[in-house]
Amino acid sequence: MTTATNPESPQSPPLPGRPDQLELGLERWREAADRYDAKVRDAALDLLGDDRSRVLLNAILGNSPFLTRCLLSEVPFAIDVVTKPPDSSLETALGVLDEAALDTADTAAVNKALRVARRRIALVTAVGDLTGAWPLETVTETLSRFADRAVALAAAHHLRRAGANGALTVDADDPLGQSGVFFLGLGKLGAFELNYSSDIDIAVSYDPERVSAPDPDRARQALVRLTQAVVASLQDHTADGFVF
Repeated sequence: MTTATNPESPQSPPLPGRPDQLELGLERWREAADRYDAKVRDAALDLLGDDRSRVLLNAILGNSPFLTRCLLSEVPFAIDVVTKPPDSSLETALGVLDEAALDTADTAAVNKALRVARRRIALVTAVGDLTGAWPLETVTETLSRFADRAVALAAAHHLRRAGANGALTVDADDPLGQSGVFFLGLGKLGAFELNYSSDIDIAVSYDPERVSAPDPDRARQALVRLTQAVVASLQDHTADGFVF
């Protein structure tokens, strides 16, 4: 994924719209910092004394409950996001998906990785947006390309599981490319125009001449279950939230 930097001077983040929400958020930030070792805790608390970092933290904590939850759940990552250019944090955020792609068996681990990556991508794009470091097109494209990767990861994982349990015949090395199943992004996703609160619309279809199954008469049933599993990996609420 490539990003573009806004050629104009960085903008100032917005002022907190909810002072009461800001004060609660700052208190929770300190509490969250205390759950880590001294190095992380001190770095998190140091942000409160740095003018630039404090303005950015105030903008998030005093305006967005969603981004506040992301911030408090990802303190070590949030420290990097607040103190570094967003481009430098983007690959770290996406690296969670690269690690999950190597796990072919544990659905819970894949689902957790998808939700962690969602939080991190939200933080990175928010900082790029709030500071003016990224133009609008980069913000929406980043969110959209993440959604594309999330769907692909969930689909590949559940295709491999379908192959492992004998429901479908699947090439484990290239499950999406060889399966004959297609996940198509529609609407804002298809146009790379997702925003922070967008749902995603996907259409799932298959080529009956390419789909292979040990029991051809039950192939369609297996594909319905596959689609349901992919949707669950993306939209089910867990302790880590949901993806889309």
